Amino acid sequence: MNKQITCFGCGALVPAMDGPTHKYMLSSPGCWKLYGDILAKEYTMSNWDPDTHRITVDTYAVTHPGIKERRAIQSVNVHLISLYCTFEKNISGVQATRIIKKVVEDKNITSRFTWLEPPQLQGTMNVTDVVQANDFEDHKKLVRAWGRSAWQAWKQKHLHTIEAIVAELGM
Repeated sequence: MNKQITCFGCGALVPAMDGPTHKYMLSSPGCWKLYGDILAKEYTMSNWDPDTHRITVDTYAVTHPGIKERRAIQSVNVHLISLYCTFEKNISGVQATRIIKKVVEDKNITSRFTWLEPPQLQGTMNVTDVVQANDFEDHKKLVRAWGRSAWQAWKQKHLHTIEAIVAELGM
């Protein structure tokens, strides 16, 4: 029987294992491995989709916010901006990536980023839901639902903060 534990980052029930994790998007090694499996699946799909990939990366980042330190603060803010633009402004993954680049290069914006208290993520979708996808269309559908689930959890607490940053960008 494979032992499972709860990821301390997102709350998903993941394989109990030793191994690497991310430096500031804190997760259990089993969760980090499942995320790697999802990315590997995306990169090897013949019909790779930048919109789906953008949501995958943004969602994993905001569901593993880490602790109050500069890199984690910037990561959460930037990835929430991308999810906001995706789900509230209906922009493409390519456009979201351009916006992220613009934000990160603007020290006037990034210097004002603050720690955003994470929402309760239990009950939202997580990597274990997405890794179960059977085919490309199922994968895209699950990633989009996962991203929307994470955005809805964060939106309840931090919508106005993210809206203000996006408005400053002229969007």
